[in-house]
Amino acid sequence: MGIRGNTQGFTLIEVMISIVILSFISFGIVQVTDDSIKTKERVVGEDREVLQVETAMTRLEDDLASMYTPLFFAARAVPASSARANTERADEPSRYDGKDRFAFVTTLGHPVPIIQNPDKQTLEFMIFNNKRRLQDSKQSNFAWVRYSVRKSTATTDTNEGSSAAVTTSTSTKEHFDLMRAQVAEDPYMVDKLDWENANIKAYPLINNLINLEFQFWDEEKKKFVESLNDIQDGKYLIRGIKVKLTWVNKLGEESEEELIVRSSWPFFKEKVKRTSGSDSEEVDENDGDGGGGGGVGPVAPGTGTGGIGDIRGIKGFDEGQP
Repeated sequence: MGIRGNTQGFTLIEVMISIVILSFISFGIVQVTDDSIKTKERVVGEDREVLQVETAMTRLEDDLASMYTPLFFAARAVPASSARANTERADEPSRYDGKDRFAFVTTLGHPVPIIQNPDKQTLEFMIFNNKRRLQDSKQSNFAWVRYSVRKSTATTDTNEGSSAAVTTSTSTKEHFDLMRAQVAEDPYMVDKLDWENANIKAYPLINNLINLEFQFWDEEKKKFVESLNDIQDGKYLIRGIKVKLTWVNKLGEESEEELIVRSSWPFFKEKVKRTSGSDSEEVDENDGDGGGGGGVGPVAPGTGTGGIGDIRGIKGFDEGQP
């Protein structure tokens, strides 16, 4: 005896309705997945841009804080033409005097590198913390570094079909790349550096840069100025540097960054209060101890006086700037 059952299946209409429902569900899943992928790519791209800028600012801060000059600890050698009889000893002429990369030597015989600032977007200087990339390579702890800008070579990246196409920038301003070049071989060569030489490689730190400015602390005016030529002996010794830059992300949004750096070499003075009887006064802690070396002026080393004077105190800069 056979088993009788319900042999009636789904009708064609029921099957079609099921297919339509499954299609809507699948479309929704695909749309959510696609939106999630695009959101992830956008967030990762934004994070990558921010990370690039932060890395570049850290690199820039390290270099500026490591700017080298022997005037931090020694005075300028006294040329024979300015030596006063029986009061100052004239130093022998040096092959570094008046050269393109060095201005003069100190009383200790150290060449003083010239800080080059041909325009507000270019800065060339010597650093003292270079690290050799290859073991036993002929490189010094000293190196020349150059920061400059060039026209941006970034290409446009557009996502077709998206409700909000992502491009390199919607800004009409000209874009630049912040470039860094370094020369560590024979840093005390007197000849002028040819930064356009094919052997000197420059690599970009920041893309889509709109504006870059280097400003320098003027001890006399108690403010930052745009050119080293506006500061007395500014090409040999810098008290503080401000870097201002503006960059644009792929969405066309502009962001501004500002960095203030002073050299990590010198020790800065602290004011202490001294009391004598009923009188009290604030004086520099190291006044009269002969520490800190001299300045650019023709003086004996260790006197703490000279053209620039003791670099350890940055009055105004210490109080009004971070």
